[in-house]
Amino acid sequence: VLAVEGAVEPSDLARLLAEAAEERGLELAGVRAERDARAMERRIRDEQDAAYRAALEADARREREAAERRAAEEEEEARALALERAAEEEAAAVAAEAAARLRSVERRREEKSAVLADEPPEGAHGVCKVLVRFPDGSRQQRRFLGDDVVENLYTWVDTLEEHTGLHYSLVSNFPRKVFSRTDDGGVTLKDGDLCPQATLMYRLDD
Repeated sequence: VLAVEGAVEPSDLARLLAEAAEERGLELAGVRAERDARAMERRIRDEQDAAYRAALEADARREREAAERRAAEEEEEARALALERAAEEEAAAVAAEAAARLRSVERRREEKSAVLADEPPEGAHGVCKVLVRFPDGSRQQRRFLGDDVVENLYTWVDTLEEHTGLHYSLVSNFPRKVFSRTDDGGVTLKDGDLCPQATLMYRLDD
């Protein structure tokens, strides 16, 4: 814009600067405007780039969150399916176990029916009347002899339709006593205080 060589008085330098500014003012203004425009363009590009990067990051974040939600939903579906499958398998196992138990009960009912001794007649000497109450409220009664053993009671109960369990006990209330097939099977009804009559409760031990 201006070159000054050699010694110069301050007042002359100020005048030269003022003249140069006046002569080249438009040119300088244009240069400054161009510089400002370029700076503005850079700022706009930077802002656009920042907005673009932010948009990309937002899209990536949304995609990541969507993928995480899908993964969580798939995991929850898989867990629910596994629980449902486990419940079905458990139900099938319970049903199979119940069916097997029923078959065992029916097979034992047939076997015990074949070996059950005849019921002694009413009024016979030494007859004991034993009544068995079942959980469903039903009851069955039969006559036995005082010399019959508790195992005979179990043999009879095994033949009844009300009997549904593989393992059970016969319990008297007054006095309370649990008659076990294994421990009391050889005890006579007379020795077990089940004569001349007794009431026993059928208790499932399955």
